Amino acid sequence: MLSYPRRLLELSAQPRVGFIAVSEAIRRRAIEYGIPAEKVVVHYIGVDVNAYAPGRTPITQRPPNVVFVGRLVEKKGCQYLVEAMASVQMAIPAARLIVIGDGPLRPHLERLAQTLGTRVEFRGAQAADYVKRELHGARLLSLPSVTAENGDAEGFGLVLLEAQASGVPVVTSARGGAVEGIRDGVTGYAFPERNVGELGARIITLLNDDNILERMAERGPKFVAEEFNLSYRARLLEELYDAHAARQH
Repeated sequence: MLSYPRRLLELSAQPRVGFIAVSEAIRRRAIEYGIPAEKVVVHYIGVDVNAYAPGRTPITQRPPNVVFVGRLVEKKGCQYLVEAMASVQMAIPAARLIVIGDGPLRPHLERLAQTLGTRVEFRGAQAADYVKRELHGARLLSLPSVTAENGDAEGFGLVLLEAQASGVPVVTSARGGAVEGIRDGVTGYAFPERNVGELGARIITLLNDDNILERMAERGPKFVAEEFNLSYRARLLEELYDAHAARQH
């Protein structure tokens, strides 16, 4: 059987076929693989801004909780967050890492946390309402995604938008998301993949500096509402389909 990327490449040869990438980073990868640039357009995902709103407890009055949400697989990079939190907890003993999600790497991550002495609460896979409640009690969300050995990478990271819409600053290395899904230094921080030192430093800043934390928490919902409102993105997608269909006649 043909691999998925090879199949996409074959499809790209058909005149009527076009592709939608969820980020500019994914579009570049598709072009690098051989899909013609004119065949790939970027359309960002959106979130229902009515479903996500800041919690009742002001961000600066919350305990120093750091939340991770995602599958426990290589590309999500959770191990780098576990490593970074070891130094964070030395500087801020009350800091807590809450990992929401499950996957094949969970046993490895639990052993790593034990070896490093990192205090981590592995909560397993949870429903959306549970995630919302945890975000409303957290000071930040971290998505330390990396490019896996097999080339797999985070396309965008929808949870980044959900967190910012909830008034929770983010710290991320997600390909696409770190550049296009946040405003670096405004609604959160971006850092290079696998850079444990910078990840830890950014987390410490947000846990220690209430002024920065509060400012980012205020700007996140506005950023998501302006750029990633689901109804707005859906309308743009419909226009994109209509324009493509018109070109086929």
